[in-house]
Amino acid sequence: MSNLEGYSTDEISLRTLLESIHNIYHSTHKKSKTSLSLNFAADLPESIHSNRSILLQIVSGLICRALHHTEEGEISLICMSHKDRLIINIADSGDGKSEEPVKSVCLLSPSQKNDLPEQCLINCPNKLQVVKNRCENLNGTIDIKSELGIGTVITLTLPIDSRETYPSQRTVGERMVQGWFDSFARIPDLKRAILKCFPVLKKEIAEILPLVFNLELESAKEKIHSLKGFTGGFGLNEIYEKLKEIESGIKTSPIVRDTLICKTIELDYLIRLIPGRYLDFDSSDNQPPVADQDFRIYKGLRDKTVLVAEDQPMNQEMVAYILKNLDLSYQIVSNGKEVLESLQREQFDLLLLDLQMPVLDGIETIKRIRKKSTLEKLPIIVVTAYDRQESEEVIQCADFIKKPFNIDDLSRRIEKVLHPSWFPPERSFNYQADKR
Repeated sequence: MSNLEGYSTDEISLRTLLESIHNIYHSTHKKSKTSLSLNFAADLPESIHSNRSILLQIVSGLICRALHHTEEGEISLICMSHKDRLIINIADSGDGKSEEPVKSVCLLSPSQKNDLPEQCLINCPNKLQVVKNRCENLNGTIDIKSELGIGTVITLTLPIDSRETYPSQRTVGERMVQGWFDSFARIPDLKRAILKCFPVLKKEIAEILPLVFNLELESAKEKIHSLKGFTGGFGLNEIYEKLKEIESGIKTSPIVRDTLICKTIELDYLIRLIPGRYLDFDSSDNQPPVADQDFRIYKGLRDKTVLVAEDQPMNQEMVAYILKNLDLSYQIVSNGKEVLESLQREQFDLLLLDLQMPVLDGIETIKRIRKKSTLEKLPIIVVTAYDRQESEEVIQCADFIKKPFNIDDLSRRIEKVLHPSWFPPERSFNYQADKR
């Protein structure tokens, strides 16, 4: 991490970042009469050092400007480097007119622009001027050549540091993923558990992108909530923090459209950084090596059985991993109705219950459980991505834990409920103590 005019900089895979912008365009302009092409010079460095967010704002802003002036035709982006300079040419076959005041609707299709409520838009008197200001933040320059009726060519020049700062030849994405794995290197098999979820994570995040661009923000929030639990719990910090930023942007009033979309592009960028061999991992064969020693976080719970109510597949995988390493037997269901059916058939020592579930939510499930005399003393640990709820049902539960949770923390809370004698009184994890 270095510093440029007061702005933090880090290593960026330039090709991957521009491919994410290209992907967003094609996802939102499938019926557009304007094509966008992306070309890289053969000698373009694998990575550069700059401020990712500002660079993204600059390039997406220039494409936004080109789209505004090109209702039908072509937009091309050519990226090259010369010595310590990054050069990006964005040429369009638009009207070639001077800049006009426009609404800031970066990368939205014409139909989306028309459908946007006024409170979702931020006035931008001169889009190009805003981009110029951001370019100056990175000590760069912008050169513009326009010809009326022919189009415009904008050349962006930025100083870059493309020096190899790592002795290994691993890519930016490989180092990011290895950082995740290194954080739990002491726990065998967890790498495999995460690898099994990577393809699902890629699919889930791909579904967020159109939700944001089609302004289906409530649906986007629900999906982000579920992904935060998995990415935060497994320590995928870069993705988790970006999900939090997008969620915050959705909740902001008025919505700052450019910022929200740039954050969504960054999320796509982070997923694209993950090397393909991880995204295509098949848990049935070619499994990565694990430690020879049979490892368990804690011992002595083999006589206990846990019922888990969780509707998100990746979170199911994570909780299953934790319970396996506690030597616990377990059963996983996806909603409150299935919880009640399972409790009617079998006896369990603990219920791990997500509050936000389809069919029958967690609060209603607790109410129905407590109405049955045979289940009124069943310990329940509430697990949710939302803030603590002050309902009587939750207060009376054995414990409450908020996603994303720490693996060791959830493990110890489960042990506390199932074997309280293992813990001194002052280490209580119950709701009232935790609340204080």
